[in-house]
Amino acid sequence: MQDFTLTTYKKLIQALLNNGYSFQTLQDFIQRPEPLSRQFWELATKLRSASYARQADTHRRKETAVYAKLRRAKEVGDRRS
Repeated sequence: MQDFTLTTYKKLIQALLNNGYSFQTLQDFIQRPEPLSRQFWELATKLRSASYARQADTHRRKETAVYAKLRRAKEVGDRRS
């Protein structure tokens, strides 16, 4: 099995460049993000926010269901007393 060598890395980078990919340093991205980088960042932020919203909604529904079960159990227990 061959190692991932510098030659292989250079071939990978060249193939990516030939197919329209671009690269920036972190400092360049912070100071002057390329348009596609900015679009990607905004999309990733939206997706992350939507994911958190879905998780929070799921948690709220589960919590509500648990409280409803506890309330019903208490009501049944109160009726038996």
